[in-house]
Amino acid sequence: MKFLAGVFICLLAMPLRADVLTGNEFLAMCSSQPGQDKPVYSDKCLGYVSGIYEAYVTFNKWELIADTLCPPETANIASMVDVSVVQLQKQAEKTNANASDLILNSLADAFPCNN
Repeated sequence: MKFLAGVFICLLAMPLRADVLTGNEFLAMCSSQPGQDKPVYSDKCLGYVSGIYEAYVTFNKWELIADTLCPPETANIASMVDVSVVQLQKQAEKTNANASDLILNSLADAFPCNN
């Protein structure tokens, strides 16, 4: 029992650090496989964009953020990755910034709401 308590105390003493993914890291993670007719993205890349979009939808539903992103019903996560990758490649000077911010801005530009 003392051993478990010691492990628990050591875990509490460890610094927690959550790195923020940059646009450059996102582009590296989402580089498609060469030789494909269309981009093929990793599950990690698709999951990252999916998580960002799901968080946006949830916060929007809770009315914590405004309607700034309105993709058509035909849009899917792969198309959102396409938009994000192309936009970030065009804005290389901004890719040291937070990837989630860059992705949301890219999606809002590509899929604006008609309020």
